[in-house]
Amino acid sequence: MTPHLHFYAYAECLHRNDSKTKTLYNYLRAFVEPELPNLMAKFDMLEPLPQAEQKRRLGEENFNDMRYSGLFCLYEGNSLLSVIVLEKKVRLDRIITMPKYRRQGHALRLLTELTRQMIHHGCPVLISPVYPRIASLFEKAGWVRLESGTKTTIDYCPPQMKHLYDGTTSHEGSAEWNQLNHRNWGTYLLFHQLHLFKKNQPNGEMNDAMVSAMSVIDFDSPSQS
Repeated sequence: MTPHLHFYAYAECLHRNDSKTKTLYNYLRAFVEPELPNLMAKFDMLEPLPQAEQKRRLGEENFNDMRYSGLFCLYEGNSLLSVIVLEKKVRLDRIITMPKYRRQGHALRLLTELTRQMIHHGCPVLISPVYPRIASLFEKAGWVRLESGTKTTIDYCPPQMKHLYDGTTSHEGSAEWNQLNHRNWGTYLLFHQLHLFKKNQPNGEMNDAMVSAMSVIDFDSPSQS
């Protein structure tokens, strides 16, 4: 079978208590990666609301972060092979490969493809905190070491983005990202959220999760050509 990609955005959790994003995240935390933070508990405290009300409650910047954050997955058929956890717009938080599929190159394949797509679609900022024991994985994918990090991790980024860093990790709200035309990257992520487009939607209408995904693409923005 040919491997394929799927993206589960955290924004989906704002609209549904039974979202696939929440189900997958909780599974990973319970059975595969217990060090994952209990992020879904925060969503459990939020009442599911339509998009406009969620944006008012969270603030536009936090709300937009949810659209680009989530679980970027590599599947083969129905089998989940590996997952990259994307945090905010710029940070690759961790890579999780299912135990039975480890040491088969799936993490490298997923990392390489995500890096290629983010660069291709114009995302100028991408950074990951890396534990020394897996630094070789990022180096095989072509990433380079930065001067920043913590006591336990080292920051890496693709070489095309190294010039954006000055030894700190303070670029999450950088002008380079804020001035981007988000259309290409938003379209790409939307294309990989096909679980939102159920054939059984009544009258072909979109639910709130689908509207949230679609709104990444600002078709009416005068800045887009």
